[in-house]
Amino acid sequence: MSSQVELCEHHAKDCLQAAEGTEDPLAREMLLRHALEWMRDGLAASKQSKLCAVCGRKAAPGSSVPHGLRSD
Repeated sequence: MSSQVELCEHHAKDCLQAAEGTEDPLAREMLLRHALEWMRDGLAASKQSKLCAVCGRKAAPGSSVPHGLRSD
């Protein structure tokens, strides 16, 4: 998992914990929306890290070799 994904997850958890601890409904809603945005950003970063840096297609798991450059 990339550090960007981990950072987004960390921020989302912080927002969820803060929302749980507040009694103000508007603040809770804002924190929950922020948590959702952090989770979406983390998902996007996760998907992006699984794409080939050269062509943008889905890369083979664990592969750092661009498509077409393999010597199979």
